[in-house]
Amino acid sequence: MTHSWLDDIAAANRSFRDRIRPQRLMTDGPTGRGVITCKDPRVNLAAVGVRAFGEDGFQDSHVAIIRTAGARVDERSLLVAVFLADVTELLVLGHTDCGVKKAHDEVQKIRAQMEARLTPQALAAFHDEVGDSSDDLRSWIKTFTDPRTAVRDEIAHIRSLSFAPSDLLIHGAVYDVATGAVSIVT
Repeated sequence: MTHSWLDDIAAANRSFRDRIRPQRLMTDGPTGRGVITCKDPRVNLAAVGVRAFGEDGFQDSHVAIIRTAGARVDERSLLVAVFLADVTELLVLGHTDCGVKKAHDEVQKIRAQMEARLTPQALAAFHDEVGDSSDDLRSWIKTFTDPRTAVRDEIAHIRSLSFAPSDLLIHGAVYDVATGAVSIVT
């Protein structure tokens, strides 16, 4: 029998359950503030004051976290955060060395991988939906060449959403994965 990631997940959960104190687990949802950031695990949210979970399972932050490729907003998640979790203030946190920037530069590699791994029917369906040019793919992925510009563009996009309240405060920053420094964009 081969060892799988699911075996690792089950072992990690057993270890987690052995060391935590269930009464210390956070059971209240987020309120007030939210961060939209990249799915990249190098983005350490402690750099903006969102503390990591302790070994006992405790974490006292109530900041809603939305992680997506390139810190591009997931509109469904934003709607729930704003109107159910009462998020009134957002931080769009981009980062250096982002894979979505890399995707802009290496779109041909993505196209080649898609051609190699998808059936011709699946690839044709994707092209019907997105288009079949490199520019179409870049647009669909929402690639960028500069994280600061991407943060500004994402803030403008959020403000343009029909459901974005006019009193929603939105800040922008970029996290440097090499130094941990956060620079304010807007």
